[in-house]
Amino acid sequence: MRKKFFKTFFQACSDSFSNPLLFWYGFLLFFPITTGYFLVFLFANNSPWVSSPLYTNSIFFFPLTFILSLWGKNKLILSLDSLSKKKEKKKEARFLQKFFSLFRLSFLFFFLSFVVILILSMPLSMYWANTKEISSTLFALAFVTYLPISFILFLVEEFSFFYISLSELSFRSALENGARIFLKYPWVSALYCFFLFLILSVFTFFFNIGMLGIVALLQKKTALQNPEASFLLLALLFAIWIIIVKHAFYIIFFKEIATPKEPTTKLKEDVLLETTLKDFPPA
Repeated sequence: MRKKFFKTFFQACSDSFSNPLLFWYGFLLFFPITTGYFLVFLFANNSPWVSSPLYTNSIFFFPLTFILSLWGKNKLILSLDSLSKKKEKKKEARFLQKFFSLFRLSFLFFFLSFVVILILSMPLSMYWANTKEISSTLFALAFVTYLPISFILFLVEEFSFFYISLSELSFRSALENGARIFLKYPWVSALYCFFLFLILSVFTFFFNIGMLGIVALLQKKTALQNPEASFLLLALLFAIWIIIVKHAFYIIFFKEIATPKEPTTKLKEDVLLETTLKDFPPA
């Protein structure tokens, strides 16, 4: 399994540089997070833009960023799946029909995550209402309980999203198949995602160290006026690359477990039976 994992990871890294448009699709997928972070950054630094009407009405732009994010994720999946141009145009034409299914899927799992958080926070709220303190034990139990539930919801949503984007299945069929695939390979999915999380965390750690050193060196030698902006730009590009690698990895893994295996064993048994019967003369 370890060799297969690293083979899948290196293939995902290779696929992430196969098409420059992947970074554009990754940026659109990352667009809601980037927009939210940018607005918080302006507010935290007391920017003059905070008092502008554009900033105060920016909440109305979030539905647009969400639509662009869905479109970017769908295009990223189609591009990573290496579809032919003819088939890709067909998928592009059907995106408006699939958008409602993708929107329902995202909203459903967002609602489920919200319900889980609401249920787990109820004991904390009741304890705080009685004692005016936050129990670290209850918080730790809620966090430990939420981790596996969020992991299951995440993978089922990803698998269902792949089924909707890469096939002609309906919303219900895609959801059922996504859940069925996860229930069929729960431990393999958990190990693959855990190893991917560890590797990407190591990549992120060394990237942050390297970028901080580079920015400090540039600031010292070239009198860089705004090193934070340079670091944020490089961090954004790295985060987009991480998103592309993660989706490429999940697609390769998904296709491996979701593609029906050829019944080679049964075929060999049939050939062996036919060969054995030929050895006997007819009655």
